Amino acid sequence: MKKVLIMSLLLTLCLSGCFSEGGLKPGIHGTSAGKKMEEFLEFRPDKRLSNPSLSDYQIKTSQNFYFYNFIAKDLSTLDLSSLTLSELANETMFTASTKWPATLPNLDIEQFWEQAWGKPLGAALFHENGITGKGVGIAIIGPQLYVDHPEYKDNLKLFYGSEDPLSQNLFSTLGSGAMLSNLVGKSLGYAPEASIAYIVNSGYDEKGKQDLSSILENMDSLLEYNKTLKKDPIRMILILSDINTQDHAYDTVRTKVEELKQAGIEVMTKMPYFNGHYFTTVAKIPYAPLDDVNSYYFDKAGETPDHVLYLPYANRVLAFPGEETYFYYPSSFDVNYGTISTLAGFYALALQMDPSLTLDEFVEIVADSTITLRPDKEYRVTGLENVIYPSRLYDHLTARMKEN
Repeated sequence: MKKVLIMSLLLTLCLSGCFSEGGLKPGIHGTSAGKKMEEFLEFRPDKRLSNPSLSDYQIKTSQNFYFYNFIAKDLSTLDLSSLTLSELANETMFTASTKWPATLPNLDIEQFWEQAWGKPLGAALFHENGITGKGVGIAIIGPQLYVDHPEYKDNLKLFYGSEDPLSQNLFSTLGSGAMLSNLVGKSLGYAPEASIAYIVNSGYDEKGKQDLSSILENMDSLLEYNKTLKKDPIRMILILSDINTQDHAYDTVRTKVEELKQAGIEVMTKMPYFNGHYFTTVAKIPYAPLDDVNSYYFDKAGETPDHVLYLPYANRVLAFPGEETYFYYPSSFDVNYGTISTLAGFYALALQMDPSLTLDEFVEIVADSTITLRPDKEYRVTGLENVIYPSRLYDHLTARMKEN
């Protein structure tokens, strides 16, 4: 792993103090959480146990969700006969260097990896026509980020990190790198030429209580920073923490969002709900190609509420923040990050096509670009309406450009 060149620039002041003294300046400032990733890679149950079992690789991330950590592990002597295709697809993380048993019942890992690698659904159509997010700036306020990954390091025009333990959460760091590669990844992203300004902020104070006041300071700093930019102005801010209506600063945040909107900067939160539409993601059928909309399913479809729009966000190979460059990342691990990065990626492409497009206008175009997925008995799908179809979205945006 390349040594990050900014370790000597550790912040000695808190984020808000740094921002208030002379404002934000382009460049890398802070840390990249690389040490945490190295510690994570050193946790190898196959090394410390004489006869490891499948349960030794299982990690609990919340009350109701477990996943198998197969990242850079030697599984060659492990009995994986009980591992189902569904579990492999939705509950495991692994890398290209993971060593598997010589035989896996009904599983072809090489094909599985290949079918999860590549640009997300619809991105190629935009890219082939020169729409790559060029000229669009995106700001992110979120958890710690490993800055030195080749998928997105050239996109980072600004990065402020911190030593705040609350922003050093291991799983959030995995999610932030995966999200960024989905958003602007050179090989894997929607908008590979968009510019990124990233501020590390957990959204909580030192006692673990939500603190929107620090996010407000970040938003103010980004607004002032944007005024100094001569190209690639910030057109959206993604806030990767919950915005709780019970927080004392909530009303002030809403006022700030409107102020930013007037300055041409839209704000997206971790739970995207815009203009009467709620966004969520659908997963991909294992071994199915990324670029076919009928590869995607939602096993609790039933009747589709009119206000819910579904974004195809597959279980994919994405950027890994450590010595291993890429890892298989199940979409169920962090639906919110997948939703916001996919929506923001499409919006960045749309802004290159029409810089005057507001978020509300974009959402309405997206809502008009949906289709109904065909039923699939194997995955208990009865037919899912309101699934965003990228080629229809491209056609709608192209038609708008011609009208203007």
